[in-house]
Amino acid sequence: MREILRVIAALFAATFVPALCVALLITQYPQAGQTGDISKVIELFPKAFAFAVAGGLPLYFLLKRFRMLAWGAFYTWGFLVGCVPYALGTLSLDQQHDQKTLLLYGCFGILGGLASWMVWRAIPDKS
Repeated sequence: MREILRVIAALFAATFVPALCVALLITQYPQAGQTGDISKVIELFPKAFAFAVAGGLPLYFLLKRFRMLAWGAFYTWGFLVGCVPYALGTLSLDQQHDQKTLLLYGCFGILGGLASWMVWRAIPDKS
Protein backbone atom coordinates (compact mmCIF):
# COMPACT_ATOMS: atom_id res chain seq x y z
CA MET A 1 0.00 0.00 0.00
CA ARG A 2 2.80 2.39 0.84
CA GLU A 3 4.45 1.76 -2.54
CA ILE A 4 1.25 2.80 -4.31
CA LEU A 5 1.15 6.00 -2.22
CA ARG A 6 4.78 6.74 -3.12
CA VAL A 7 4.13 6.27 -6.83
CA ILE A 8 0.96 8.38 -6.85
CA ALA A 9 2.58 11.20 -4.87
CA ALA A 10 5.64 11.15 -7.14
CA LEU A 11 3.40 11.17 -10.21
CA PHE A 12 1.59 14.27 -8.99
CA ALA A 13 4.88 15.97 -8.14
CA ALA A 14 6.18 15.17 -11.62
CA THR A 15 3.01 16.74 -13.00
CA PHE A 16 2.64 19.80 -10.80
CA VAL A 17 6.21 21.13 -10.79
CA PRO A 18 6.63 21.44 -14.61
CA ALA A 19 3.10 22.85 -14.98
CA LEU A 20 3.88 25.45 -12.31
CA CYS A 21 7.18 26.37 -13.97
CA VAL A 22 5.55 26.81 -17.38
CA ALA A 23 2.78 28.91 -15.83
CA LEU A 24 5.37 31.11 -14.11
CA LEU A 25 7.31 31.53 -17.35
CA ILE A 26 4.18 32.50 -19.26
CA THR A 27 3.26 34.96 -16.53
CA GLN A 28 6.71 36.56 -16.50
CA TYR A 29 7.42 36.45 -20.25
CA PRO A 30 4.15 36.64 -22.18
CA GLN A 31 4.45 36.02 -25.91
CA ALA A 32 2.03 36.57 -28.74
CA GLY A 33 -1.39 35.51 -27.51
CA GLN A 34 -0.06 33.82 -24.37
CA THR A 35 -0.96 35.94 -21.41
CA GLY A 36 -2.17 34.67 -18.13
CA ASP A 37 -1.56 34.33 -14.49
CA ILE A 38 -0.72 31.54 -12.11
CA SER A 39 -4.13 29.95 -12.75
CA LYS A 40 -2.55 28.74 -16.01
CA VAL A 41 -1.36 25.75 -13.92
CA ILE A 42 -4.92 24.40 -14.00
CA GLU A 43 -4.89 24.51 -17.80
CA LEU A 44 -1.44 22.93 -18.08
CA PHE A 45 -1.94 20.21 -15.46
CA PRO A 46 -3.76 17.72 -17.77
CA LYS A 47 -1.02 18.00 -20.41
CA ALA A 48 1.73 17.49 -17.85
CA PHE A 49 -0.23 14.62 -16.32
CA ALA A 50 -0.46 12.94 -19.72
CA PHE A 51 3.32 13.24 -20.14
CA ALA A 52 3.90 11.80 -16.67
CA VAL A 53 1.47 8.89 -17.05
CA ALA A 54 2.32 7.96 -20.64
CA GLY A 55 6.08 8.36 -20.32
CA GLY A 56 7.11 8.55 -16.70
CA LEU A 57 5.05 5.78 -15.16
CA PRO A 58 6.18 3.00 -17.54
CA LEU A 59 9.77 4.17 -17.15
CA TYR A 60 9.45 4.08 -13.37
CA PHE A 61 8.34 0.44 -13.48
CA LEU A 62 11.16 -0.36 -15.92
CA LEU A 63 13.74 1.33 -13.69
CA LYS A 64 12.31 -0.44 -10.65
CA ARG A 65 12.56 -3.78 -12.43
CA PHE A 66 16.26 -3.22 -13.09
CA ARG A 67 16.86 -1.60 -9.66
CA MET A 68 17.98 1.71 -11.13
CA LEU A 69 16.00 4.08 -8.91
CA ALA A 70 18.76 6.63 -8.34
CA TRP A 71 18.30 10.37 -8.83
CA GLY A 72 20.45 10.31 -11.98
CA ALA A 73 18.09 7.90 -13.67
CA PHE A 74 15.09 10.05 -12.76
CA TYR A 75 16.50 13.22 -14.28
CA THR A 76 17.91 11.47 -17.36
CA TRP A 77 14.64 9.75 -18.14
CA GLY A 78 12.74 12.89 -17.12
CA PHE A 79 14.57 14.77 -19.86
CA LEU A 80 13.49 12.16 -22.40
CA VAL A 81 9.90 12.11 -21.14
CA GLY A 82 9.86 15.89 -21.55
CA CYS A 83 11.33 16.23 -25.02
CA VAL A 84 10.53 13.01 -26.93
CA PRO A 85 6.73 13.58 -27.14
CA TYR A 86 7.37 17.11 -28.44
CA ALA A 87 9.85 15.80 -31.00
CA LEU A 88 7.47 13.07 -32.14
CA GLY A 89 4.62 15.56 -32.36
CA THR A 90 6.56 17.90 -34.58
CA LEU A 91 7.69 15.01 -36.78
CA SER A 92 4.11 14.07 -37.52
CA LEU A 93 3.28 17.67 -38.45
CA ASP A 94 6.29 18.01 -40.79
CA GLN A 95 7.61 20.90 -38.74
CA GLN A 96 11.22 21.64 -38.03
CA HIS A 97 12.42 21.06 -34.53
CA ASP A 98 13.05 24.23 -32.64
CA GLN A 99 16.07 23.16 -30.61
CA LYS A 100 15.46 25.73 -27.89
CA THR A 101 11.89 24.56 -27.40
CA LEU A 102 12.99 20.93 -27.45
CA LEU A 103 15.61 21.68 -24.80
CA LEU A 104 13.07 23.62 -22.74
CA TYR A 105 10.66 20.67 -22.77
CA GLY A 106 13.56 18.45 -21.73
CA CYS A 107 14.37 20.78 -18.84
CA PHE A 108 10.76 20.67 -17.69
CA GLY A 109 11.06 16.88 -17.83
CA ILE A 110 14.18 17.06 -15.65
CA LEU A 111 12.29 19.19 -13.13
CA GLY A 112 9.44 16.69 -13.12
CA GLY A 113 11.84 13.77 -12.75
CA LEU A 114 13.68 15.36 -9.85
CA ALA A 115 10.44 16.42 -8.15
CA SER A 116 9.09 12.89 -8.43
CA TRP A 117 12.34 11.43 -7.10
CA MET A 118 12.38 13.82 -4.12
CA VAL A 119 8.77 13.02 -3.20
CA TRP A 120 9.33 9.31 -3.80
CA ARG A 121 12.36 9.37 -1.49
CA ALA A 122 10.59 11.46 1.17
CA ILE A 123 7.93 8.80 1.76
CA PRO A 124 9.49 5.83 3.58
CA ASP A 125 9.38 2.49 1.84
CA LYS A 126 8.25 0.46 4.83
CA SER A 127 7.40 1.40 8.38
